[in-house]
Amino acid sequence: MPEFIDLYIRDLFSKANVLRSLYNLHEDHGLSNVLGDYFDKYWVEFKFSKDSSIDFNVFAVDSSSRHLNTGNGGIFYVARALGLTGSGDVYRRVDCGFDFCFTGNGSEFIGRVMEWLEHLTIIDALNSGFRGVVLLDGSIYGRLSHVPLEFNLTSNKDFMIKYFDDLIKLMDLCRRFKVPLIGVSKGSVSHFFRDFLFGLLAVDVGVKLGFDALSIKNWIFKIFDARRSAANILSGLPEDLKKIFIGLIHRKPDFQLILRYSKSTGYTFPLLLNPPPRTIRAFKLAERNPIDFLKAAFPYSSLSGGFIDWAVNVVSKLKDLPAIISFHVLPSLGDIPMRIDVPAWFFDVDEKFINFKWPEAIDVDVTPILNILSAGYCGLDNHNVWLTSVDRMVRLGRRVFEDMYLSKFEEIVNAKVTSRGYRRVRYP
Repeated sequence: MPEFIDLYIRDLFSKANVLRSLYNLHEDHGLSNVLGDYFDKYWVEFKFSKDSSIDFNVFAVDSSSRHLNTGNGGIFYVARALGLTGSGDVYRRVDCGFDFCFTGNGSEFIGRVMEWLEHLTIIDALNSGFRGVVLLDGSIYGRLSHVPLEFNLTSNKDFMIKYFDDLIKLMDLCRRFKVPLIGVSKGSVSHFFRDFLFGLLAVDVGVKLGFDALSIKNWIFKIFDARRSAANILSGLPEDLKKIFIGLIHRKPDFQLILRYSKSTGYTFPLLLNPPPRTIRAFKLAERNPIDFLKAAFPYSSLSGGFIDWAVNVVSKLKDLPAIISFHVLPSLGDIPMRIDVPAWFFDVDEKFINFKWPEAIDVDVTPILNILSAGYCGLDNHNVWLTSVDRMVRLGRRVFEDMYLSKFEEIVNAKVTSRGYRRVRYP
């Protein structure tokens, strides 16, 4: 009998009912019919087909990384980003490093490094004259939502200031050169569209029960801003309204909503997205008193006067980051929806990221974006031909990491850095 299989089977069956309930993401008990009606109002049918008459130059960007926990308790990492134009121009960035991480395994920091390299790669292309369409693998909204905080590392504590410094430069360059920046996420677990529909449902039901719309919206904000108070708010509500708020609290991804209710290919109605409450608080504090914010968020880095001067200049610009307009696209029935993020200025909407507290529907023409996505869609196994190509090229395999990057690092430090029990890849 395979090792532990008997214990695994016993544990699995003991949790069978709980696992079935969690796995069945399509259930919104008691709300399915009415939720479907709201979904239909904000679902736009669209036929996806390639149009050879469309003429545009695409710049696709992606990144990858590998890291190793070393024998002395540190982390050695390599991250690299690649940008590829339709005409074959290639832009590359690499960042490697060694550091000690005192909380977690360093994966959050390395993830931010990958995003930062992608931003630098796009900046390189723009400064070299590229003026086409930029496709970025991942969410733009998520990058703007990061809170600038000090990493618990030895030598990269202030990294998030550098991150936002270059992110702000990227946004400014794209706007100045009128270059569309499109974030494409396949299989996103975001829930903003579902939150939007539940918010509409809560207001409609609440008004019928005698509550005013403003009070209902304030309850929603309070529940998500301080979840410990949710029980107190829910306890005084009628059962019909309470059921909706519980559905909001138990967030589920948008893609399951789309897969259940969509009857055609198409896209969800575009929404202006709200920053998370903690991001709003951080950006507002940085706007009111940047020095106090930096001393609280970067206590060790702030001991350096040079850091304060540099960082104040960066965080004072956070308030000018653009709002993000986002929607989901279903290019083929049976496929997984793609989430699309675009800075609001692309649609001539001059709104700022920190101005919203709840997803807000906005009537903009997303046809140019849909035409680009249609031209790059190649079926269930290839959601975007440009992003798929750059993903394959930038991917960092374990053999390459160990043979090329790790071995050179060991030469530099003049030691074998792998921990006891680590098995290196063996070539045939």
